[in-house]
Amino acid sequence: MKTLTRSAVVGAIWLSLVTPVLAEAGVRQDDSNMLVWMFLGACALIILMQLIPVITMTFGLIKGAIGAKKVEVAPATSKYRK
Repeated sequence: MKTLTRSAVVGAIWLSLVTPVLAEAGVRQDDSNMLVWMFLGACALIILMQLIPVITMTFGLIKGAIGAKKVEVAPATSKYRK
């Protein structure tokens, strides 16, 4: 138990000493914000364009499954039939 407590204390001290090293020194100015949003918009547009056929096919399948009606078909007449 003493070794577990000792290692926990040493780990906490080590983390408290190392954490300031990981901090950022200054404020970073990022000017690529518009380019990032344009890229993400293009990606979203590609995904939406790929979803349009899926949506129309699903709608057609559901419409065909629900709205199936029985229709009697008359035989076609032929002028060559005797």
